[in-house]
Amino acid sequence: MPSPGAESGGAGRRRDPVSDAEIAAFGRAIPEFIHALKAAGPPAAPLRERLMSGALGPRHVNALHVVAVDGPMNVSALAARLDVALPTASLMVGELSRSGLLQRAEDPDDHRRTIVRVAPEVEEAVRDFVQRRLDPLRRALARLSAGERRALLAGLRVLGEEWQATAAPQGDCPGKSRT
Repeated sequence: MPSPGAESGGAGRRRDPVSDAEIAAFGRAIPEFIHALKAAGPPAAPLRERLMSGALGPRHVNALHVVAVDGPMNVSALAARLDVALPTASLMVGELSRSGLLQRAEDPDDHRRTIVRVAPEVEEAVRDFVQRRLDPLRRALARLSAGERRALLAGLRVLGEEWQATAAPQGDCPGKSRT
């Protein structure tokens, strides 16, 4: 049985109805995908030691990953990229900085802002860790045509939008403001 509204694709486009079997297949595939992402393994010893000594967790690894992939950025940009409040991002940057994983510097164009980058002494280890995490993605995308890659990206974005739309209301999520 198709789910309600499955035929409207937004922007006036009509989509094929979604069957319960398709929902079930995606429902099984998503946890398998998430499990595979976690199976990439822990970071190499130098990073793992710094993460453990600072009592840092997965959210810190995500922040480090973003800065490693996207390059130096200000704390506001990191907060937006992680979809967290600015004070949360600032706290994470401070913790990563104290652990020697990120380096903070004053923005030369705006002295009120802080630019964060991967600390030079761990840059190679971070690059290797990020590469190991991204290699399966790179191999999987290489198996798809350009059109399939665009469709996959579009689908992931729509799925993310739908999950965000059904996420806990602002009042149920302490410390986070989306305004």
